[in-house]
Amino acid sequence: MSLRRMCGVVLWSNPDDQKAVIWCEDQGSLAYYVEPEDSAMSGVALDAGDLIEFELREERQFRRVTNPVLLVEDHAPELARQLGNCANIDDATRRDGTRTDGWATNIVQFPRTRDWATPRTSGKHVIA
Repeated sequence: MSLRRMCGVVLWSNPDDQKAVIWCEDQGSLAYYVEPEDSAMSGVALDAGDLIEFELREERQFRRVTNPVLLVEDHAPELARQLGNCANIDDATRRDGTRTDGWATNIVQFPRTRDWATPRTSGKHVIA
């Protein structure tokens, strides 16, 4: 069993049972979170679309999330729907693989918070 730090987006959560399904930054198999029953304090409340950092444990049958930390609340609320659209090619897809609704069939876009490649300018100075 290996352990590593990773970021991911919550695709589905059940706050009553404190369970969640997470899409990981390595785009491998989905990871699953279940709040431990013997936890001394209540765990972080996870909602679909939240960006989290966590420890990922690779187990035999699945990948388990432990120690999640909320980084950005409601970062990508439409991600689950967009992934579903990529998986279920429908009438919106043309024969050439492009979609009539503007999405590529194999690309999921994340919200842009800042374009790091383009420096901002302030008068005579460049701000990185």
